[in-house]
Amino acid sequence: MTRYPMNSRLSRRSMIGAGAALAGGLAFTGGRLQASTQDGRNSVVWTSPRGTLEVYDDYGYWVALEMGYFGDLETELLPGIIEATSGGIAVAEGQADMSFVSPGVFSALIQAGTGLVSAWHQVAQETFDFAVAKASDLTEVSQLEGMRVALGDPGWSLITDPLFAQAGVDPASVQYVQAGSSWAQAVESGQADASLCWEGLRAQWGAVGLEYDYILGKEWSEFPSNSFQIRGEDIEDDSLTELYTSYLRGWAMGMEFAYWNPL
Repeated sequence: MTRYPMNSRLSRRSMIGAGAALAGGLAFTGGRLQASTQDGRNSVVWTSPRGTLEVYDDYGYWVALEMGYFGDLETELLPGIIEATSGGIAVAEGQADMSFVSPGVFSALIQAGTGLVSAWHQVAQETFDFAVAKASDLTEVSQLEGMRVALGDPGWSLITDPLFAQAGVDPASVQYVQAGSSWAQAVESGQADASLCWEGLRAQWGAVGLEYDYILGKEWSEFPSNSFQIRGEDIEDDSLTELYTSYLRGWAMGMEFAYWNPL
């Protein structure tokens, strides 16, 4: 049976430090990526905490691309984003133009002095959930105090700690199971009582046969979801403001189309 480290918890300061080290490892690509906003090319370098755009969560992007809402604007996806804060740090250090981190991670990046600002919000409600076993007695986040909760990355505690605090749970009481890429199966295998999940991922898990019940964040949390972040200084650059406005308009139009034309 696979064993995962229990309750591995990193402080906000150490989390930012680890992310900075990872971003430093990407520095060799900096000149090429920064060129997208300096040489007149119509492209935006975008980082995702999921490391890909090929997920249900980003349906707005694919609709916009199919419908031509981006015009001639292109998206360059920064590869190798595997740690919670690395996307925001990549933007702060000029490796990318936009990041898409959760409110908890964003607040940690602000406290670290990165100078990031939120430019656009696509979902003004909570999208993070907790997966539990079918027919589980766990139906509220408050019941997860002292329980084992699986995460895919230690940095995700920046997402879950505020959720637990909001529910009246001392985050220090939660036993985090650092399950890596196997976190989706941690509840099924009995390694955890709950796993962090999010709205688009629920459908993906169901499609591959992972049958769980869910404690849905949108039914109790007052937090918003991830937003798009840029460098605050970029707002003073008229050409970047125009570029980002056009790009985010495409995302917004894609989501609006999907809202009025559901499958």
